[in-house]
Amino acid sequence: MPHIQIVGAATLEQLAERFEPLSGRYGDIICKATAFFLNARDRTALVQSLVVEPRVTRKFYVLLAEKPDGLMVRLDPLTDPEKTEGVKRLLALVADWIRRASPGSAYGTTNLQEFLIPPSP
Repeated sequence: MPHIQIVGAATLEQLAERFEPLSGRYGDIICKATAFFLNARDRTALVQSLVVEPRVTRKFYVLLAEKPDGLMVRLDPLTDPEKTEGVKRLLALVADWIRRASPGSAYGTTNLQEFLIPPSP
């Protein structure tokens, strides 16, 4: 399962307050994160997502989960899409937003290294 850990991330409550829709274009792939749904009791959140690839549109949720060692970004198992390049780029886009919205945070463990958006200088 593709995942990205963000070490030192802001809390989900803080991220919910800071969320604004995200989008990115990567050649013929369009990625959008359009809404943030917080479940504070379970320390999880869902990010409503859309990826448009040639001839295919995928709608799914990204699951954000608070863990002792950081915030985990991964696909929600209930809307588990095919793990295409666009889906992986969307996960990296959400992780980049979390890292930028959380001063002092950094990428942790991941199996999507080649898709991560590097921090700007």
